[in-house]
Amino acid sequence: MSIKHAILGLLTGGPLNGYELKSAYEEHLVPGATLHIGQVYPPGQAPAERQVTVEVVAQSERPDRKVYTLTDAGCRELDGWLKAPRAKEADPRNETYLKLNARLRPQPQAPGSVDPFAVIDARTAACLSRCTS
Repeated sequence: MSIKHAILGLLTGGPLNGYELKSAYEEHLVPGATLHIGQVYPPGQAPAERQVTVEVVAQSERPDRKVYTLTDAGCRELDGWLKAPRAKEADPRNETYLKLNARLRPQPQAPGSVDPFAVIDARTAACLSRCTS
Protein backbone atom coordinates (compact mmCIF):
# COMPACT_ATOMS: atom_id res chain seq x y z
CA MET A 1 0.00 0.00 0.00
CA SER A 2 1.24 3.46 -0.83
CA ILE A 3 1.29 5.59 2.32
CA LYS A 4 2.04 8.62 0.14
CA HIS A 5 -1.16 8.13 -1.85
CA ALA A 6 -3.16 7.30 1.27
CA ILE A 7 -2.11 10.63 2.76
CA LEU A 8 -2.93 12.49 -0.45
CA GLY A 9 -6.33 10.78 -0.42
CA LEU A 10 -6.97 11.82 3.18
CA LEU A 11 -6.22 15.42 2.24
CA THR A 12 -8.99 15.43 -0.38
CA GLY A 13 -11.37 16.03 2.52
CA GLY A 14 -9.62 19.26 3.44
CA PRO A 15 -6.55 20.47 5.33
CA LEU A 16 -5.22 18.27 8.15
CA ASN A 17 -2.32 18.47 10.55
CA GLY A 18 0.10 15.59 11.15
CA TYR A 19 -1.78 14.21 14.15
CA GLU A 20 -5.08 14.32 12.24
CA LEU A 21 -3.49 12.51 9.28
CA LYS A 22 -2.09 9.80 11.56
CA SER A 23 -5.42 9.37 13.36
CA ALA A 24 -7.47 9.25 10.13
CA TYR A 25 -5.09 6.69 8.63
CA GLU A 26 -5.14 4.43 11.70
CA GLU A 27 -8.85 4.75 12.51
CA HIS A 28 -10.52 4.91 9.11
CA LEU A 29 -8.18 3.89 6.32
CA VAL A 30 -6.27 0.97 7.84
CA PRO A 31 -7.89 0.16 11.20
CA GLY A 32 -5.49 -1.57 13.54
CA ALA A 33 -2.40 -0.26 11.73
CA THR A 34 0.21 1.85 13.45
CA LEU A 35 1.69 4.61 11.38
CA HIS A 36 4.99 6.00 12.64
CA ILE A 37 4.96 9.77 12.85
CA GLY A 38 7.87 9.99 10.40
CA GLN A 39 5.68 8.33 7.76
CA VAL A 40 2.88 10.82 8.26
CA TYR A 41 4.40 14.00 6.96
CA PRO A 42 3.40 14.24 3.33
CA PRO A 43 5.95 13.50 0.64
CA GLY A 44 6.21 15.52 -2.52
CA GLN A 45 7.79 18.57 -0.94
CA ALA A 46 10.47 19.10 -3.59
CA PRO A 47 9.79 22.37 -5.45
CA ALA A 48 9.12 20.51 -8.72
CA GLU A 49 6.45 18.29 -7.21
CA ARG A 50 4.61 20.39 -4.61
CA GLN A 51 1.77 17.99 -3.94
CA VAL A 52 0.85 19.61 -0.64
CA THR A 53 1.27 23.02 0.89
CA VAL A 54 2.28 23.47 4.50
CA GLU A 55 0.97 26.23 6.75
CA VAL A 56 2.63 26.65 10.13
CA VAL A 57 0.07 27.56 12.79
CA ALA A 58 1.51 29.04 15.98
CA GLN A 59 0.25 27.66 19.27
CA SER A 60 0.94 29.36 22.58
CA GLU A 61 1.51 26.37 24.85
CA ARG A 62 2.47 23.72 22.31
CA PRO A 63 4.90 23.44 19.41
CA ASP A 64 3.74 25.06 16.19
CA ARG A 65 1.36 22.89 14.19
CA LYS A 66 1.84 22.15 10.49
CA VAL A 67 -1.36 22.01 8.48
CA TYR A 68 -1.21 20.27 5.10
CA THR A 69 -3.40 21.09 2.09
CA LEU A 70 -3.57 19.18 -1.19
CA THR A 71 -2.40 21.11 -4.27
CA ASP A 72 -3.43 20.68 -7.90
CA ALA A 73 -0.23 18.68 -8.43
CA GLY A 74 -1.21 16.44 -5.52
CA CYS A 75 -4.67 15.94 -7.02
CA ARG A 76 -3.11 14.97 -10.35
CA GLU A 77 -0.73 12.54 -8.63
CA LEU A 78 -3.57 10.93 -6.69
CA ASP A 79 -5.80 10.77 -9.76
CA GLY A 80 -3.03 9.08 -11.78
CA TRP A 81 -2.43 6.55 -9.01
CA LEU A 82 -6.15 5.79 -8.68
CA LYS A 83 -6.49 5.23 -12.43
CA ALA A 84 -3.33 3.11 -12.80
CA PRO A 85 -3.72 -0.67 -12.83
CA ARG A 86 -2.73 -2.25 -9.56
CA ALA A 87 0.67 -3.91 -9.54
CA LYS A 88 0.69 -7.63 -8.91
CA GLU A 89 0.87 -8.29 -5.19
CA ALA A 90 4.31 -9.64 -4.39
CA ASP A 91 3.32 -11.15 -1.03
CA PRO A 92 2.11 -14.72 -1.63
CA ARG A 93 0.53 -14.67 1.85
CA ASN A 94 -2.24 -12.36 0.62
CA GLU A 95 -5.42 -13.90 2.02
CA THR A 96 -7.50 -13.47 -1.13
CA TYR A 97 -4.72 -15.03 -3.21
CA LEU A 98 -4.49 -17.98 -0.82
CA LYS A 99 -8.25 -18.53 -0.90
CA LEU A 100 -8.37 -18.47 -4.69
CA ASN A 101 -5.29 -20.67 -5.04
CA ALA A 102 -6.68 -23.21 -2.59
CA ARG A 103 -9.97 -23.30 -4.47
CA LEU A 104 -8.53 -23.42 -7.98
CA ARG A 105 -6.11 -26.30 -7.36
CA PRO A 106 -6.99 -29.32 -9.49
CA GLN A 107 -9.34 -31.40 -7.40
CA PRO A 108 -12.66 -33.10 -7.77
CA GLN A 109 -15.63 -30.79 -7.25
CA ALA A 110 -16.72 -31.60 -3.72
CA PRO A 111 -20.30 -31.03 -2.63
CA GLY A 112 -20.59 -27.72 -0.83
CA SER A 113 -17.28 -26.40 -2.17
CA VAL A 114 -16.84 -22.66 -2.63
CA ASP A 115 -17.09 -21.02 -6.02
CA PRO A 116 -13.90 -18.94 -6.59
CA PHE A 117 -15.96 -16.13 -8.06
CA ALA A 118 -18.00 -16.02 -4.85
CA VAL A 119 -14.74 -15.44 -2.96
CA ILE A 120 -13.96 -12.46 -5.20
CA ASP A 121 -17.53 -11.15 -4.91
CA ALA A 122 -17.45 -11.42 -1.11
CA ARG A 123 -14.10 -9.63 -0.90
CA THR A 124 -15.32 -6.88 -3.23
CA ALA A 125 -18.54 -6.45 -1.25
CA ALA A 126 -16.61 -6.23 2.02
CA CYS A 127 -14.27 -3.58 0.60
CA LEU A 128 -17.17 -1.57 -0.81
CA SER A 129 -19.13 -1.71 2.45
CA ARG A 130 -16.12 -0.34 4.36
CA CYS A 131 -15.80 2.46 1.81
CA THR A 132 -19.44 3.50 2.10
CA SER A 133 -19.82 3.26 5.87
